[in-house]
Amino acid sequence: MKKFFTLIFMVVATTLLVGCNGSKEEYTEYDVTFNSNGGTVIEALLIREETTFEEPTAPEKADFTFEGWYSDSSLNTEYNFDTLVTETTELYAKWLPLTTTLSYETDGGTELEDVVIDYGDTYSLPIPEKEGFTFLGWYLESSFDTVVTTYVSNEDTNLYAEWEIKIITLSLDVEAYGLETIDDILLEYGEEFTLPVSEKEGFVFDGWFKVNTLSNPVEVFTAGDEDVTLYARFTEEVILDLFRIALITDAGPVDDGLYNQDAWEGVVEFAEENNISHKYYEPLERTDESFLYTIEIAIANGAEIIVLPGFLFETSAFIAQDEYPDIYFILIDGEPHNPNWTEWR
Repeated sequence: MKKFFTLIFMVVATTLLVGCNGSKEEYTEYDVTFNSNGGTVIEALLIREETTFEEPTAPEKADFTFEGWYSDSSLNTEYNFDTLVTETTELYAKWLPLTTTLSYETDGGTELEDVVIDYGDTYSLPIPEKEGFTFLGWYLESSFDTVVTTYVSNEDTNLYAEWEIKIITLSLDVEAYGLETIDDILLEYGEEFTLPVSEKEGFVFDGWFKVNTLSNPVEVFTAGDEDVTLYARFTEEVILDLFRIALITDAGPVDDGLYNQDAWEGVVEFAEENNISHKYYEPLERTDESFLYTIEIAIANGAEIIVLPGFLFETSAFIAQDEYPDIYFILIDGEPHNPNWTEWR
């Protein structure tokens, strides 16, 4: 009987308020609990119905920032502490990972934006590019003391790119003329080099050329990103007006058993019968640019009549006849036309 009386007393104590005048007020209290989602424990509260309560001291969680209390476990609705309590309530802590900012100093290389990384995460570093330079790595200091290959987020960090200027090899090729090999030249990116004048007895040095630019000799070479080979070009030294008839081959020899040989034999027969000087020229390449350059050399050596054997000369003949109106051109088995094939003459 005594235990029963005690239980009744406890129930009454939580639902009745006794005033000084002996009146009784009934009210309800609700539990408010805090789920800190891995943070420090926050004690539960017992809150009277239709009242509010103050936000407790924020919990703590290593490597995270506390963002507030939410009324749903999905953390979509933030709890308003001005809300009146009308039921048992559980609140959930929302956390955001601590972040660090990674910045780059590329020293003229690829521009890289800052990266925000969650605390403790590992980040693979990018490889920037810089024209004329080789990337050596990322460093923690501008003095390049501590190399960083993989970044682990633990504090805001500035990384510095170290570069090494590229060294390229310039080769000067005189092999086609049987001359002594010239040692390769090592140049830093952007460095200028004045090319030497090569000599061969009985020949005039025309200059150094890239393989696809036979009409534009290179006098001062500027080093770029890649190794380069330049080729010497010589013209046999002759007395002006010595060779009045010139045959330009299609880059093949005059004993090829085809157009070149037939045309050359005809030139020789005619020239010897009429006591006219004659010479043939072999272009380095089978291109219009190379053909025109060789025609220019023949004219410089005194050619007044130029024989062009075959249809490969149709475009170069079209251009040359305008550039050299005083020269006679004989195009065999072809008709001159412009590069676009829209004009013939």
